Amino acid sequence: MPTPAFLRRWASNLLLLLVATGIALLAAESILASVGATRLARKSGPTDSTRDIVLRLRSGGRYAVPRVPGNVLVDTGVRFAADDSTWLYPLGPAPGGATVVLCADGPTEVTYEADRFGFNNPDAIWDAGRAEVAILGDSYTAGVCVGREDQIPTLLNGVRPTVNLGMSGAGPLRELAILREYARLLTPRVVAWVYYEGNDLWDLSGETSHSWLTSYLQPDGVQELANRQGALDAPYEQWVDSIFAADTASASAPASDRDVVRFLTGLPRLERLRDLLHVGELFPTDEPDLGLLPEVIYAARAEIASWGGRMLLVYMPDLARYDTWIGSGPRGREDLLELARAEDIATLDLDVVFRQHGDPQALWSRSSAHLNEEGYRIAAEAISYAVDSLLTTPPPESL
Repeated sequence: MPTPAFLRRWASNLLLLLVATGIALLAAESILASVGATRLARKSGPTDSTRDIVLRLRSGGRYAVPRVPGNVLVDTGVRFAADDSTWLYPLGPAPGGATVVLCADGPTEVTYEADRFGFNNPDAIWDAGRAEVAILGDSYTAGVCVGREDQIPTLLNGVRPTVNLGMSGAGPLRELAILREYARLLTPRVVAWVYYEGNDLWDLSGETSHSWLTSYLQPDGVQELANRQGALDAPYEQWVDSIFAADTASASAPASDRDVVRFLTGLPRLERLRDLLHVGELFPTDEPDLGLLPEVIYAARAEIASWGGRMLLVYMPDLARYDTWIGSGPRGREDLLELARAEDIATLDLDVVFRQHGDPQALWSRSSAHLNEEGYRIAAEAISYAVDSLLTTPPPESL
């Protein structure tokens, strides 16, 4: 039987080992953070910073803006006075006709010329008055961070006329609002709604507290933004310019105490070390419940059915699903898929598609935390096949 002295020595050695290991891990994380900051500083040329790209394009005479995430518009409560009694809440990712900097990820520079409503489409699509497919979603639908030719809507457009209504940072309620305001103008035969498990329920929980967004759950809940674009563009441009000017000023300021605190508090998470070793974190399961998501889906399906269209729910998995060592992912996944099955809503589970690839992690760009060109291509092929199948299948009697 070990003596008390042996146990004390064993415990002391174990404690020293744990402390030394912890110090070594923190040191490695600190070095990686410093190296990353140094590389970023060395790379800070006009193609590496959204701010620099915008300034360069503006100096060349183009009205350029950074992409505006939907959750930023929600959180800041942006609204513009249409008249003495009416407020307009912008839904598009940019003022109409602007040059939008969609991504500035290292050597990758992605911009697009916005259509009249700020979305990533050739403007002529709105003159056609009809699209076979509309695709809704967040940054995965918007195409961060690949060129237009590799984005899902463009790949779909090569098969069927498709309008891209994707917006970075958009949650389900905002996507419903975009559907009501813009998709109805083109009465698409199929609306592919891309649900992203990585943050959609979190975005929805933030959107729910805004009555102007929840009003879209009602059949008559619209702002008629398409008819008010002229009144919307000028104040939207002014707001974007004010935010851009503030960001430019803060970027040129010296590092603050807050930056130091953020750096130190981030070390224990070992994010850079885990990324280097491809060791994932606990796949989150403490997400919000579905909340208003069922109502959003019912309202969207009813809206689409009102012009004779069909809804396709596309489940977009998060990289963490393939880059984790504990946990099976968000609980809401099965709840949502079961809801779709119970309501006869056509569903495409891209998790199943990506797993058939054999190495799902290879379909993501780690620098942008979004799909790479191959990932978008595989997703687009699966969506195209699902759309074709849907168009050749009679709708459920309930519709």
